[in-house]
Amino acid sequence: MRTSSHVTAAALFASAGCFASMALGADIRTTADVLTNSLWLQPGDAQLISNLGAPALRWVNVPMVTELQGKMIVRPVVREDLMARGMSQIEAEAQVQRAISRLSPLTWNFVPETQHILITLPAGVEENAMTAFLMSTGEYQYAEPDYIVYPTVVPNDPSYGTQYAHQRVNSEPAWNITTGLSTNIVAITDTGIQLDHVEFVGLLVSGANSATGTAIAQSAGGAVDDLNGHGTHCAGIACAKGNNNTIMAGMGWNNKIMPVRVSNTSGGSSSLAALQAGALWAAQNGADVVSTSYSGVANASNQTTGATMRTSHNALWLWAAGNSNADLGADNYADVIIVASTDSADAKSSFSNFGAAIDVAAPGSSIFSTYRGSSTATATLSGTSMACPAAAGVLGLIRSVNTSMTAVQARNFLFNNVDDLGTAGEDTTFGLGRVNSGKAVADAYRTFNATSLPFSDNFDSGSLAINKWVYQDTGVTASTGGVAEPSGAFSANVNTADRLESNAINLAGNSAALTFTFSTQARGPASGEQLVVEYLNSSNTWVNLATYSSTGASESTFTPRTLTIPTGAAARHAKFAVRFRAAGNAALDNWYIDNVFIGVPGCDADFNGDTSLDFFDYLDFVAAFSSGRSSADFNRDTTIDFFDYLDFVAAFSSGC
Repeated sequence: MRTSSHVTAAALFASAGCFASMALGADIRTTADVLTNSLWLQPGDAQLISNLGAPALRWVNVPMVTELQGKMIVRPVVREDLMARGMSQIEAEAQVQRAISRLSPLTWNFVPETQHILITLPAGVEENAMTAFLMSTGEYQYAEPDYIVYPTVVPNDPSYGTQYAHQRVNSEPAWNITTGLSTNIVAITDTGIQLDHVEFVGLLVSGANSATGTAIAQSAGGAVDDLNGHGTHCAGIACAKGNNNTIMAGMGWNNKIMPVRVSNTSGGSSSLAALQAGALWAAQNGADVVSTSYSGVANASNQTTGATMRTSHNALWLWAAGNSNADLGADNYADVIIVASTDSADAKSSFSNFGAAIDVAAPGSSIFSTYRGSSTATATLSGTSMACPAAAGVLGLIRSVNTSMTAVQARNFLFNNVDDLGTAGEDTTFGLGRVNSGKAVADAYRTFNATSLPFSDNFDSGSLAINKWVYQDTGVTASTGGVAEPSGAFSANVNTADRLESNAINLAGNSAALTFTFSTQARGPASGEQLVVEYLNSSNTWVNLATYSSTGASESTFTPRTLTIPTGAAARHAKFAVRFRAAGNAALDNWYIDNVFIGVPGCDADFNGDTSLDFFDYLDFVAAFSSGRSSADFNRDTTIDFFDYLDFVAAFSSGC
């Protein structure tokens, strides 16, 4: 989307101030001479140049990480910012014109959306000197190198690998809700993609090539086939097709993949300008999430590009933290989600960069994924390059919950549902924490699909309906393993450390007395092992309602439980939910839960809890009474006898 600004510059020449002669001297010996003879000087520039001393060594060449190439990304202070400082519109426009005109003799391009000017430095001037001069004018927001940057990967054994990352980020509970949408697009700005790979069948949308700094659409001849393998690996991590009985599954395996190739070399090197052009093109052409696994994240021009992508195109940009085990410095990149790397033990990967700029972490050590070379090629690689598309895939999955979700909402779901690692709270190693797909997708689902009172489930459908139970660990099922279930043949089974979480129940503005009733049965937990019952408060934190301890004996009846929903604002909010959590240590530590009900205390004769008093309640009671189920103890005297039957009939007949 970049267009030459020479015409624009020519139009500005007439209104610009004085300028130096453009004829280069035959013997340019100093930086000052080169600046004087290479730029269109504005009033006061000559004095600023004469005052320049040895520039501070701000920009450093780091081989194979961020290499200087004699090109820069410059952004003038824009008119809106100048007017916010008190300038009139005429004064502000005049300053912007001066800033642009000064650079016009150089080889340059202009990026309209970000207002970046891309310049090639004249021979004899290096990046530190040009930055020192331009910033001394007070007319530029920043002037920084257009670095050559590299994929952030550490090669590993290409024949070994398992997808432990899905267990760490909790993918399976998220997949119970969504596996992605065909209308959602995750862009991979990288070395290209193996177009015929079996894991990408039906997932690819048209991409682009931005290796030169100008994006050329694939439909217009922009090549996107992979020259290196790195891009194919990243794409597989994010979105490889799942449930297709082939090689692997990506984080969001029904989302579309947009390949944007940013390098035309087999080594994969690129430039900041190429990466920014590719990311912006992706956002302009429908990408919801953009993943960039290169070095060079800590640059102001990336933040400007990320902000433009979010505000103008509702897209989010993620970038790998880098593999130098170095401090990235201050957090100046609110619109670039910077991703650090963790290993299979949830520890910091030894290579991962760190610092206040880190937003989140994701698995990046020894990651198995697709690769270049054939339609079934795979490899195991390590790097923040792998962590970034993992987080991007999770973010794409979050966005697939609701197509009207904004970029800011999606980012908040990602950030607010991480697993806190290391030092409590946000830290410089893991940022906010390691991403958790299951928690984030459940939170998003609750936000857009909250249910209302009454809430009830007796699990007799034989399944855990998503509109009622949005999060369940892998071991949680609707089971027939309980003994003498209160109603029907099924109850919910949680064991070991499993969690079963409800959908959101909108209690905003509700001040009524509400009860929470259910029945439990312990079969297998050792003495003292527990079933914990919690609610989700308005701060998105689980709060204890009750804890039930096992005696060590396997129970043969269900015990009715009654709790009261708190009345304070912490509980009475739009995303109230309940959770059953087993606190055991073995697979046979089974707790069974049945007849869950939340609502205004109602009629006991509504035996099946469907809020309607009808003949089905009578039939269900008779069935429970005949089989001796604990729920038939209608008068709760711990004995099932004819008095329970009489009391039920009386309540049913009175319409209670």
